[in-house]
Amino acid sequence: DLARAIGHLAEQVGQRPLPQLMRQATALAERHLIDAALQRHGPDRDAVAAALGLTPESLDLRMRRLGLLPGLEARPKPV
Repeated sequence: DLARAIGHLAEQVGQRPLPQLMRQATALAERHLIDAALQRHGPDRDAVAAALGLTPESLDLRMRRLGLLPGLEARPKPV
């Protein structure tokens, strides 16, 4: 649940820097909104992308980064 995850992040205030918490909050919100669009539009990625104002390619990249594409894991960030 998004609210519970955001609450958990709020508990970390003072323990972790704000930019790190904001990146996590952004990823949580992005995942939640993509999940909501997928539930609403099913497997039609073009419709999901359109609902989110993205190109299908951008949606696929975001889903891959978040680990939401079946059979694919999130790519580690380059160092």
